[in-house]
Amino acid sequence: MKRLYLLSIILLFVVTLFGCTKSSGVNFEAKVINTEGSIMVAPDEKSNEVRSSDKIVLQMADAKVYDEEGELMEADDIEVDDIVKITYSGEIMESYPAQIICKKLKVIDHDILLDGYMAVIDDIYKLDDGLNADITTIAVDTSTLTNLTEEEKERLLTMIGDKYGLTTIAGTFDELAEEGLIDKENLYFEEGIHIIIENPEYDRRSETLTCGIKKWRSGLGAIGADDVTAEFNGSTWEVTRKNEWIS
Repeated sequence: MKRLYLLSIILLFVVTLFGCTKSSGVNFEAKVINTEGSIMVAPDEKSNEVRSSDKIVLQMADAKVYDEEGELMEADDIEVDDIVKITYSGEIMESYPAQIICKKLKVIDHDILLDGYMAVIDDIYKLDDGLNADITTIAVDTSTLTNLTEEEKERLLTMIGDKYGLTTIAGTFDELAEEGLIDKENLYFEEGIHIIIENPEYDRRSETLTCGIKKWRSGLGAIGADDVTAEFNGSTWEVTRKNEWIS
């Protein structure tokens, strides 16, 4: 009888604990990837939710939203690239993108990696501006940007196009040559420049981006640096270059 009583107590404890967990909600971290019409997030790659879907739309009707200081804020003030902690019931609606009813959302950080990429691109763009003469196009090899999603790569291209007022496309050297944009035989990009970022690594804690970069116009017209560091100082990105070269 004592053993049966003890098992009953343990079972009651487990059920109560499970019930409390469900009632308080399930938490996961995610990055905001869209705020137009509805809030869409990409779950953290270590979360259980990413196994259900790489994109989740939040139903925010009854959600409480907090900023990084824990103060209440409006859902309309949530920004793309915000890192958020989401509380929901644990139920995920089967659709694509998936959907959940958000009970609570707290902004815990803001991912500024795209701004870091823009900083190193702007830095190389301004070097040897003779290579930019009469161009109409900036091509970026986004295949090397393995720490960005496809949506983020598209946003980066849009940011570049808006900044310089030029047509912006993605492509490797061979892809641009296949499209007839680069003369592969004479090694010349008549209408534009090709920007390649190599081996990018981003440390979110120190807000530091390291990479190699080059700007190519022709076989005899290119410039770059093998060791580039971009550090965010709280308001702007500071870019330094080492091992520069020119051809």
